[in-house]
Amino acid sequence: MKKWEEIYNYLLDLIMENKVKAGEFLPSESKLRVKFKASLQPIRKAFSVLIADKLIIPVHGKGYQLINSENNKLFSFSYLYPNAKSIYKYLGKQKVDNELMKKTHFYYEDYVHKIEVKRYIGEKLYIYQISYISDSLLKRELDIEFIQKNGLMKFFTTSLKSPIGFAVKKISTSLKRELVDYDIDEIKSENLILDKGLLFSLGQQLMEYRESYYNEEEFEWSFIEYYR
Repeated sequence: MKKWEEIYNYLLDLIMENKVKAGEFLPSESKLRVKFKASLQPIRKAFSVLIADKLIIPVHGKGYQLINSENNKLFSFSYLYPNAKSIYKYLGKQKVDNELMKKTHFYYEDYVHKIEVKRYIGEKLYIYQISYISDSLLKRELDIEFIQKNGLMKFFTTSLKSPIGFAVKKISTSLKRELVDYDIDEIKSENLILDKGLLFSLGQQLMEYRESYYNEEEFEWSFIEYYR
């Protein structure tokens, strides 16, 4: 990992973990130079990427300020629903065949990790999710216990070789239950919302493909996950 990527991930963690709030300033260039034993070039590169991500703005004489806009934050499910819980189940590592390649857009014969996620609000299953994560972009072994404790987004920011760049979504409405490949009896609806997501690195490499299923009657889309 390049030095600027290490600094970028550190700053992004501060934002995602709410250690720096909207309107507050990120650590100064001088503090980052000491912490990372780095020159100004990688530090300013990290800040420039955060500016391009529309997460911060430079303020003359003060530093870099977190933008006060709900639409410009990197959202996770736990951020949107702090009282909710997610249950993660590791379904194994598999080689991408033709069918999976067409479905997920990962390269043929690459390896991916498959994870099942059930997201609850109270006792009700709100989202059923299947995620495929690129094995080649991981810098350490996939740790399902870490994911259960910290969430997928935290895992991505600490375990991938390249910083997160952007996400693409496609939402299908009124998907008939019989067309769904998975057994989701806990969602009591004949029609489901299918949310397909692709997560890319800054270098535009595919990191994750996910399918999320919602109860049609309870689905509401009112935020932008990755705004660039």
